[in-house]
Amino acid sequence: GNPSSATYRLTFSDTTPPTLVGIPSNRILAPCNAVPAAAVVTATDDCSEVTVSGPFEERTNGSCPNNYLLTRRYVAVDACGNRAEGEYDVLVSDT
Repeated sequence: GNPSSATYRLTFSDTTPPTLVGIPSNRILAPCNAVPAAAVVTATDDCSEVTVSGPFEERTNGSCPNNYLLTRRYVAVDACGNRAEGEYDVLVSDT
């Protein structure tokens, strides 16, 4: 008839980064007069809302002003600070 008790503590933490959705998977080839608009990118997360930033664009010049590589990068961060990044390239060519 002696009572007993026990306590335990569970700690949960969100360590999984968000998942970016909508980044093109391949390099896009474009003529200099028809560079496509940036992709609309979103993100999902199992635990919280996600903030998506971007596109951040970086241009790498080629052999002339109308030949260049345009890299578009996106960053997603959830409420716990978990981060995911993704990018795609647009190869622009004066045809």
